[in-house]
Amino acid sequence: MASDVAKVLQMLSITESTKDPFEHGFVVVGHSMGAKTALGTIVHLSRHLVAAVKGLVLVAPAAPASLDLPLEMKAQQMVACKSDESIRWTVENVLANTERLSAFDKDLIVQDSLGGNELAKKAWPAYGMVEDICPAVKDSLASMKTGLRASVIFGEFDIVEPKERVEAEVGQFLTENGVQVTLKMAEGVKHLIPLEAPAVIYDEVCRFW
Repeated sequence: MASDVAKVLQMLSITESTKDPFEHGFVVVGHSMGAKTALGTIVHLSRHLVAAVKGLVLVAPAAPASLDLPLEMKAQQMVACKSDESIRWTVENVLANTERLSAFDKDLIVQDSLGGNELAKKAWPAYGMVEDICPAVKDSLASMKTGLRASVIFGEFDIVEPKERVEAEVGQFLTENGVQVTLKMAEGVKHLIPLEAPAVIYDEVCRFW
């Protein structure tokens, strides 16, 4: 996934109709497992694109290190997106403060979750979260000539990626590798910050300009 993102950015940066914005730099944003992908993307960027990265915004981020869940929890994740009922239960009981979601939001989550490729749904709990990308990310950060900035956002009531784990396994890792980290709490929300509190993400992205 990270390699694909890097390739798309590379093509956009050299295509006549889309290359101009890259002269102003860009911010890499990722949510949950997408935040791990965002860190992996840095590894795959060409030198000229690395220089154009203004910063990272990692939202309720999964850690770049390995996380191997107990078999029972892994099996539960495998079937979380199997049906309308299981998706809605997961959203309401685990992922979100549903008072922050509209009926449209909930329907969209169900539609996207049911529409996902079956192999892709299994990939994250099966091996994606177990993969340790820390060494590769560390090497890439060390090669950057200027310090990178990152905004790390966590949900006040997130039980998937709680504050303590985000601080210890994401914030501390980045800080130890020369990244200037800012931690930001999204108040009153759980894990689905892009839907529960999108303005928080918008504000953090704007900080880089």
